[in-house]
Amino acid sequence: MAELERDTPDVDVLVDALEDDDVEVRAVAADVLGKVFGYVENPPAEKRPVALDALLARWDREKSNDVRSTLAQTLALLGDPSVRPVLEAALDDGDPRVRRQASWGLEYLSLPARDRPKPGRPEPGERVVMKCVRVLTMLGSEEDAV
Repeated sequence: MAELERDTPDVDVLVDALEDDDVEVRAVAADVLGKVFGYVENPPAEKRPVALDALLARWDREKSNDVRSTLAQTLALLGDPSVRPVLEAALDDGDPRVRRQASWGLEYLSLPARDRPKPGRPEPGERVVMKCVRVLTMLGSEEDAV
């Protein structure tokens, strides 16, 4: 597995983890992708389109409401206004968590990028990396994760 840099998790590994059979792995991968593009000071801009495509593809297939609520937030955190129709449609989702995250996401995207709040408690880069290690551990051996 790819070695993780201290402040920028490997987006390709996280994108791959979105396809894992384990619901928890998918949820954590989506969450960390949101943290990478919403919290990390200098996210890997060249990876944003890859992450966005993977998140939208997962959204279309995801059945777990836990993962879908995380995906709704993460889609917004990528900051791409093209996700607005997805989030607008999610306002009618059967799960209140999904609706709440979609509503938050639409509000987030309506703000200028410089004024966008960080959801919840921002996590320093080291904590983001630890979540990535957790995903990698779930996917394979712990040795691959470090």
